Amino acid sequence: MTNWRYSGPDRGVGSGATVTAGLGGTKADVTIEVVEADPPRSIVERNVSAAGRRLAQGTYTIEPLGTGGSRVSFTYGWTRIPLAERLLAPAVRATIRRANRTVMRRMATELARHVSAA
Repeated sequence: MTNWRYSGPDRGVGSGATVTAGLGGTKADVTIEVVEADPPRSIVERNVSAAGRRLAQGTYTIEPLGTGGSRVSFTYGWTRIPLAERLLAPAVRATIRRANRTVMRRMATELARHVSAA
Protein backbone atom coordinates (compact mmCIF):
# COMPACT_ATOMS: atom_id res chain seq x y z
CA MET A 1 0.00 0.00 0.00
CA THR A 2 1.41 3.34 -1.04
CA ASN A 3 0.33 6.95 -1.50
CA TRP A 4 -1.55 7.23 1.80
CA ARG A 5 -4.06 10.14 2.05
CA TYR A 6 -5.70 10.55 5.45
CA SER A 7 -9.17 11.85 6.35
CA GLY A 8 -11.36 12.36 9.38
CA PRO A 9 -10.15 12.34 12.98
CA ASP A 10 -6.62 11.15 13.86
CA ARG A 11 -7.99 7.91 15.37
CA GLY A 12 -11.19 6.08 16.20
CA VAL A 13 -14.50 5.80 14.39
CA GLY A 14 -14.58 8.00 11.29
CA SER A 15 -10.82 8.06 10.79
CA GLY A 16 -9.73 6.86 7.41
CA ALA A 17 -7.32 6.78 4.55
CA THR A 18 -7.28 6.28 0.83
CA VAL A 19 -4.33 4.22 -0.37
CA THR A 20 -3.04 2.83 -3.62
CA ALA A 21 -2.97 -0.94 -3.25
CA GLY A 22 -0.93 -3.13 -5.53
CA LEU A 23 -1.98 -6.75 -5.67
CA GLY A 24 -1.40 -9.37 -8.33
CA GLY A 25 0.15 -6.88 -10.76
CA THR A 26 -2.72 -4.39 -10.58
CA LYS A 27 -3.08 -1.12 -8.68
CA ALA A 28 -6.28 0.39 -7.34
CA ASP A 29 -7.28 3.04 -4.84
CA VAL A 30 -8.87 1.67 -1.68
CA THR A 31 -10.75 3.82 0.83
CA ILE A 32 -10.46 2.53 4.39
CA GLU A 33 -12.62 3.87 7.23
CA VAL A 34 -12.79 2.82 10.88
CA VAL A 35 -16.44 1.94 11.53
CA GLU A 36 -16.12 0.40 15.01
CA ALA A 37 -13.52 0.68 17.76
CA ASP A 38 -13.36 -0.92 21.17
CA PRO A 39 -9.98 0.23 22.51
CA PRO A 40 -7.79 -1.58 23.27
CA ARG A 41 -9.52 -4.77 22.09
CA SER A 42 -10.58 -4.29 18.48
CA ILE A 43 -10.82 -2.07 15.43
CA VAL A 44 -13.20 -2.73 12.53
CA GLU A 45 -12.59 -1.09 9.18
CA ARG A 46 -14.65 -0.88 5.99
CA ASN A 47 -12.82 -0.97 2.66
CA VAL A 48 -14.27 0.34 -0.59
CA SER A 49 -12.57 -0.04 -3.98
CA ALA A 50 -13.21 -0.81 -7.64
CA ALA A 51 -15.45 2.27 -7.90
CA GLY A 52 -17.65 0.89 -5.11
CA ARG A 53 -18.03 -2.57 -6.67
CA ARG A 54 -15.76 -4.13 -4.03
CA LEU A 55 -16.71 -3.78 -0.36
CA ALA A 56 -14.90 -5.54 2.45
CA GLN A 57 -14.49 -5.48 6.19
CA GLY A 58 -11.32 -5.98 8.18
CA THR A 59 -11.19 -6.62 11.92
CA TYR A 60 -8.09 -6.23 14.06
CA THR A 61 -8.30 -8.07 17.38
CA ILE A 62 -5.73 -7.20 20.05
CA GLU A 63 -5.11 -9.69 22.87
CA PRO A 64 -2.72 -8.86 25.75
CA LEU A 65 -0.02 -11.45 26.36
CA GLY A 66 1.30 -12.35 29.80
CA THR A 67 4.77 -11.28 28.65
CA GLY A 68 3.72 -7.64 28.38
CA GLY A 69 3.17 -7.60 24.62
CA SER A 70 0.04 -8.13 22.56
CA ARG A 71 -1.08 -10.51 19.85
CA VAL A 72 -2.71 -8.73 16.91
CA SER A 73 -4.83 -10.78 14.53
CA PHE A 74 -6.59 -9.59 11.38
CA THR A 75 -9.68 -11.03 9.75
CA TYR A 76 -10.74 -9.84 6.30
CA GLY A 77 -13.90 -10.62 4.38
CA TRP A 78 -15.67 -9.35 1.29
CA THR A 79 -19.17 -7.95 1.51
CA ARG A 80 -19.45 -7.39 -2.24
CA ILE A 81 -17.01 -8.39 -4.96
CA PRO A 82 -16.95 -8.01 -8.77
CA LEU A 83 -17.86 -11.16 -10.72
CA ALA A 84 -14.38 -11.69 -12.19
CA GLU A 85 -12.83 -11.62 -8.72
CA ARG A 86 -15.54 -13.93 -7.40
CA LEU A 87 -14.60 -16.47 -10.06
CA LEU A 88 -10.94 -16.13 -9.07
CA ALA A 89 -11.69 -16.01 -5.34
CA PRO A 90 -9.39 -18.89 -4.28
CA ALA A 91 -6.38 -17.31 -5.99
CA VAL A 92 -7.30 -13.80 -4.82
CA ARG A 93 -7.71 -15.04 -1.22
CA ALA A 94 -4.28 -16.69 -1.29
CA THR A 95 -2.68 -13.52 -2.65
CA ILE A 96 -4.39 -11.31 -0.06
CA ARG A 97 -3.44 -13.75 2.72
CA ARG A 98 0.25 -13.55 1.74
CA ALA A 99 0.11 -9.75 1.47
CA ASN A 100 -1.61 -9.41 4.86
CA ARG A 101 0.93 -11.77 6.47
CA THR A 102 3.73 -9.54 5.18
CA VAL A 103 1.99 -6.39 6.43
CA MET A 104 1.42 -7.86 9.89
CA ARG A 105 5.10 -8.88 10.14
CA ARG A 106 6.17 -5.37 9.15
CA MET A 107 3.81 -3.88 11.72
CA ALA A 108 5.24 -6.15 14.45
CA THR A 109 8.78 -5.10 13.51
CA GLU A 110 7.85 -1.40 13.60
CA LEU A 111 6.06 -1.72 16.93
CA ALA A 112 9.00 -3.58 18.47
CA ARG A 113 11.34 -0.90 17.19
CA HIS A 114 9.25 1.89 18.71
CA VAL A 115 8.92 0.07 22.04
CA SER A 116 12.68 -0.50 22.28
CA ALA A 117 13.34 3.16 21.42
CA ALA A 118 11.03 4.30 24.22
